[in-house]
Amino acid sequence: MVYRLLMLRMGWAVCLLSLPNSAVLAKTDASIALEPIRAEQTQDETALLNRYYDAQRAGDHQEVEAALMALLTLQPEHPVALRALGYHYQNVGKPLAAAETFYRAVGDPPDTDMLLSAGYSYQAAKRPAEASLMFAQATRHAQTPDTYTKACRSYLFSAPLMRRQLPEPWGLSAYSDTVYLSHLDNTVAENRLRLHRFLDDQRQISLYGALGYQDDTRSRVENNVADIYNDNYVSVSFGADWQPRPFIRLYAEVGHYQDRLNIPERARKSNDVRGGISTFHAWGTPSNCRLGGAWSLASYGQAYGSLEYVGRYDNMLGQATLWQGVRLYEHGMSSLSAYGKVNVLWDSEGEFFNNLVEVGPGLSWRPSLAWPVEFRLERLFARYIRNVPGDNDGYATTRLQMIINFDL
Repeated sequence: MVYRLLMLRMGWAVCLLSLPNSAVLAKTDASIALEPIRAEQTQDETALLNRYYDAQRAGDHQEVEAALMALLTLQPEHPVALRALGYHYQNVGKPLAAAETFYRAVGDPPDTDMLLSAGYSYQAAKRPAEASLMFAQATRHAQTPDTYTKACRSYLFSAPLMRRQLPEPWGLSAYSDTVYLSHLDNTVAENRLRLHRFLDDQRQISLYGALGYQDDTRSRVENNVADIYNDNYVSVSFGADWQPRPFIRLYAEVGHYQDRLNIPERARKSNDVRGGISTFHAWGTPSNCRLGGAWSLASYGQAYGSLEYVGRYDNMLGQATLWQGVRLYEHGMSSLSAYGKVNVLWDSEGEFFNNLVEVGPGLSWRPSLAWPVEFRLERLFARYIRNVPGDNDGYATTRLQMIINFDL
């Protein structure tokens, strides 16, 4: 009996000891069984790649596509095949198919070259929203400064297209300027929205309708006494403009201006006819797209000028402004700049507040080059140049300003 128990235990031990070896043998047998399949796949891959290279050298586009599609059937994520198929679709004029193929080739970690190629192909396919998305992803995953700069600039170029929602030949522009003036303890807001109907393919000539709104925090009428610091109105106007050059604009419009403060003498001046010319020019080093942050002393400058007739006041208004500065710090798409500013106002009626010179330093911050928002802080010293009111020949003021300006 003891002998039988001993032999039984030894049998179980032998069985248990043999299990790992059996598993190893089973695994080895499976690997051996797969080797011919792998070898056959390798041979098929090599044959298909050679078939692709031969077709490419021969300029046989149909055979190129057939070879690459067969290779992708064998290995759906084959990186060489996906890249080659994307470039093939570009060459045969199929940008949308090229973009979708390049995006399949992005991989993990993302290949920024493939993201850029997908973005360029989406642009060619007139799919700006998808193009902008590809470029935005490329900026997030870029590993070198050159790649980041290329991706960032491509994104900035595509961003306005992405926002363009209106079908041709329509366009929409918006302008908002909110500024606080310390010497008056006053905040002035000016807002304007225009809907354009362009008359030419170059978008140089248009008819437009516009809505305007302007107010400030100090102007008021109490006991029939008006204390006015700025125009306060809601307006509707229609006009035409022409841009013979990118930096020159001519316009004429008619409109109705409803005074928000109900000032009797201004009610008679509610209808308006106006027209004028404006110009804007910029020079120097544009703000760069930088991977990480970098101090910079790149110089830049801007100039603006306008001359406008305002029928409701029977007055000519002129303005000339010059900014000259340096970009102090840039990080990604944001930038901080310092500048000097000279601003000259003039009018034909000789109103002292419309005839002055302002000079002073300022700081400008752009949170993102892709956003149409700029913040400014200025310290300006002004002198009146006509009809000076008594001994008040000027002022010093601190200006806090937010500007939003974009076109769709």
